Order: sequence, then structure tokens, then C-alpha cells
Amino acid sequence: MPHIRRPPKRFIGNDTTAHTPTTPEEHYRADFFKVLDTVDMQLKERFHQSGLTILAKLEEVLLTGELDTAVVDQYPELNQRSLKVQLDMFKLQYPFKSTSEAAAILRSQLPEVRGLFDQVEALIRLLMVVPAASAEAERSFSALRRLKTWLRSTMMQIRINNVAVCHIHKELLGKVSREKICQEFILANEYRKHGKKEIKKNAKTGKHDEMKASQKQQMLTGSMRSMRSEPTGGESEMLAELRKLRQENSESFKDTKLSINRLESSMTEIKQQIEQLDERITTAENKVSAMEDRSIRQERAVGYLLRREASLAAKCDDMEN
Repeated sequence: MPHIRRPPKRFIGNDTTAHTPTTPEEHYRADFFKVLDTVDMQLKERFHQSGLTILAKLEEVLLTGELDTAVVDQYPELNQRSLKVQLDMFKLQYPFKSTSEAAAILRSQLPEVRGLFDQVEALIRLLMVVPAASAEAERSFSALRRLKTWLRSTMMQIRINNVAVCHIHKELLGKVSREKICQEFILANEYRKHGKKEIKKNAKTGKHDEMKASQKQQMLTGSMRSMRSEPTGGESEMLAELRKLRQENSESFKDTKLSINRLESSMTEIKQQIEQLDERITTAENKVSAMEDRSIRQERAVGYLLRREASLAAKCDDMEN
């Protein structure tokens, strides 16, 4: 506990004294309550926001399949009717418990199958691209500032992209061997491959075209020999594994084709049902409008009769008088 200091009487004036805690618990209790109050206020300010509640409700739409019109209407990318149908089909075919699992399922699907669930994909994209923080964007801007300086500011977009990838993925770049990079760089050009002087000499003597033709012939003969040569033990095992993989891929492709056909048939049936429901809704709306017209006409007729009756009663009263 801190030392209790008594101020002089000339500063106090009266005999009243300030409250002084008698125990350490009483002294630190007020500080603890202040800390808890500030923590509570900060948590409420950060987590009890309108944007977070909307995102939580949007995630509930994906996980439960029950649409909240107030939330879905805020996103023009989503269509309520097709989203409801696609969510029901997606949850029946692919059960999931979180947004990350649903995103993994969509990544593993073929583009044709994924096209059947375009609204579900749009919903998952909206949930996955939510900016939780601006740290990644700030890191990218700082990396760009390190790459494109005032002295090195004439780079094109392709060069910037390549240099940025190398700068960000330094660990993967360190694993690449420099000898292979140098060999690819040398073999990409004839001047670097044979030398400028030798190319000029061969061009004068007419040997440059002969060298190119001989290189092509060597490449063709080497490829033909590799194709004709009998495989060794390890190569035969690799070929057997490749054949097995081909068979498995063909079987999985057939299964995916069957599933696609089933999904297409179910989608056509659902579309027909939706069209029938639309026709029923339009007929019901027409009937309701006709009933409203009839009721309006009846109200007008009743009003006319009432006015006529009132006028006749007034005439009768005048005649009696």
C-alpha cells in the first residue's frame, strides 16, 4: 500500500478528511474494477458492431440453410430463390459444418459441377474475402515500396509481378538451384549458347544451319531411342503405377459424369417446378386483382344506391312539408 499523506490544515479548511483504505484489498479493488470496466467497454466496441452481426447472420444462412431476407437483400450478388434451392441441394450432397469446409468442397469440385452452385459459391466468396484486418494490404504496399524505388521506377507490370513473387516467397526461391537457372538462361539464346564469335564464323562458312539441323536430328534420335528402349525394373513399376492412376482417374471421371448428369436432371426438375409455381402465383395474383376490381365495383354501386335513397328520402320530406 502507498504511504498515507496528510495535507496541511490550511489547505483543508474543515475537519473533514479524505477516505483512506484500511486494507490492501480495499485499496486495489477500485483499480481492478476500473480495469474490468475498460476491458468490458473495449470488447463491446469491437465485437458488438452492425457489420459483425450482419456477417454472423450471413454465415448462419450458409450453415443452417435458412434465408434471412433482411441480410440477403443487402448483397445484390445473391438471388433468394435460387440460393435457397442450391443451398438445400448442396447440404444434401455435401455435408459440412463450417465455412472453410464448404470452401474446400467447392475447390475440389470440377468447374462444371461448381457452375451448378453459383449462388453458393458467391455466398462463400463473400464470407471468405471479408477484410478482418489491413495488415496484409499494408505488407504488400511496403514490399512494393521496397521493390519499386525512386531510382528503379521504370519497371513494367510483368516485371513487378515477377519480382514481387520472388521477394515474397524467399524461402521457395532459396531452394531453387542457381546452376539450373543459369543453364536455362544460357540455352534460351543461340548467342549465349555458342558464343557470338562462333556464330559469326559459322554463318560465314555456312555451318550455322548445319549445326541447327544436326542438333534437331540428335534430339529426334534421342527421343526415338528413349521411346524404343525397353523399360527397366524401376521404369516398369512407374509405368504400372501410371496405368493404375489412369484407370482410377477414368473411373472417377465416369463417376463425376454420372453425378453431373444426375445433378442436371434434378436441376431441370427443380426449374420446371419453379416455373409451375410461378404460373400458379401469376394466376393467383390475377384472381386477386379480379376480386379487388369486383369489390370496388360493388362498393361504388352500394354508394350510389345509398345516395339515391338519401335523395329520395329528402324529396319525400319536402313533399310532406
